Amino acid sequence: MIDSELVMVCHCPLPTHKQVYYIKDGRRVKRLGPDVKYVDPESCPGNTWDKIEDNSKTYVWGIHCPIYLLFKHASYLKDNAVLGPLLDILKNSWRVLKSNGLVIIPVPKSIENECQNEFNEVKTFIETDPRFNKWNVSIINSSENLFNLAYKNSINVVNIPRLLIVFKKQPFGGKKKRNTRHRRNKKNKKTRRKVL
Repeated sequence: MIDSELVMVCHCPLPTHKQVYYIKDGRRVKRLGPDVKYVDPESCPGNTWDKIEDNSKTYVWGIHCPIYLLFKHASYLKDNAVLGPLLDILKNSWRVLKSNGLVIIPVPKSIENECQNEFNEVKTFIETDPRFNKWNVSIINSSENLFNLAYKNSINVVNIPRLLIVFKKQPFGGKKKRNTRHRRNKKNKKTRRKVL
């Protein structure tokens, strides 16, 4: 994992915030390095989105962001006060992420069941609402992810979330444009054969 490809949201490197570690095989591997960017305007006013270049990152990882009500109760999708923080994270992530970049939100163990029950409704809403740009949304087991991040607790035990909500930034142009290009290439090949 390259620190320079990562943005941590809703967390900053203050001594009062817990240290976050890369996790592999359920064990602490290493602390996040100095090249990780942090965004947490409330706790660290100097750590804002505008300090991160466009299309420069591969991962945005959210820890303790105030968005979990949406995934616990889909009825909150109509509440702009609750929807606002997620819209803000995704809008800014869209700008800083490279094509196919990921926003990863760990699901707290306390709401895993509700999240799984409500997920399809939330997914449909996000993928069809124009305010969310074009995100592909999925929920995966954390063991399927390339890496995981977690705190260690006071007795040195690492608590890794079991589920992750993953937003994938769709490549520009999308499927329709690729299909059009494919048809055009096929047509050109046929025309070339006729000429020969």
